[in-house]
Amino acid sequence: MLLIFGLGNKGKEYDNTYHNIGFKCLDSFLKKQNLVINKNKCFGDFSETNIFGEKVLFIKPTTFMNNSGECVLAFIKKFKVSIDDILIIYDDFDLPIKEVRFRNSGSSGTHNGMRDIVRALKTENFKRLRIGIKENNVNVPIINYVLSKIKSKQVFEDVFENVTNEFIENFIKNKGNVENTSLKLV
Repeated sequence: MLLIFGLGNKGKEYDNTYHNIGFKCLDSFLKKQNLVINKNKCFGDFSETNIFGEKVLFIKPTTFMNNSGECVLAFIKKFKVSIDDILIIYDDFDLPIKEVRFRNSGSSGTHNGMRDIVRALKTENFKRLRIGIKENNVNVPIINYVLSKIKSKQVFEDVFENVTNEFIENFIKNKGNVENTSLKLV
């Protein structure tokens, strides 16, 4: 079983904000698979399916971003899943827009949701897909930027359709065994 988490904040006021990129990635992939988020458990809304013979849960934490670790840990415990079989998808202010990086481990950087997951799991050794959100010449505090509405919607739709959907498929096909990867859309 694989657990794929898309980080974000629940609520209409957070729709189409940079901080909800993780939610948007899951929405894009689920739409392609004709699936919907239709269950709630362990502090998260989720969808459960089989893809490529693998049982997969797609999860949106309902704890708000800065408490995402509570949901991630609850799902790992409830479904008895190894930390090697989880993927966290999130917005990353430390990466420029159009850049996507997969890592098997690493620090939380400036991301408070990731910081909380590291705290809850007591390790940085879990898989993550970082979606760059920083546009040129950002002159506002990080918190104001990540909670602001996305300006380049088409850019992110391209990222979802061309990069993250393909990556999620590859992650599932390979049962979570994926090498570190960096991609930049032009």
